[in-house]
Amino acid sequence: LRAMGRTMGAAKRRFAESPATWLDGLSTLLPTVLTSVATPAISRLASVTLPPINLIVSNVPGPQLPLYLCGARLLAYHPVSALSDMSGGLNITCFSYDGSLDFGILACPDRVKDVWRLMDHLREAMAELAALDPRP
Repeated sequence: LRAMGRTMGAAKRRFAESPATWLDGLSTLLPTVLTSVATPAISRLASVTLPPINLIVSNVPGPQLPLYLCGARLLAYHPVSALSDMSGGLNITCFSYDGSLDFGILACPDRVKDVWRLMDHLREAMAELAALDPRP
């Protein structure tokens, strides 16, 4: 866990140091027709030079009070993220909202053959955590 913490800290620092628009800037140098071919290739090249990542997990703290839109209460907030050659084949995002946790799981079908099994494991793990909760 400590090794993963160090690795993630280094990855976050490297990401923070890179300009947010580097890929867009590079893409503008190419004709539009080539951009759709070049962008995945550039991402793959970047993934070769950076440490391999196959899983991204994010915890996003949300508001702990009900939200409304035009009088209708928001019941759940299901997060959605993105995958690329640089971010790996699996992204799990947890968003807390009004006393609950909502999960978004995005998987590359070539890398994660049965994402539904992962959902089953997630449900089991959440049940285990709830059973450990000492609160009434």
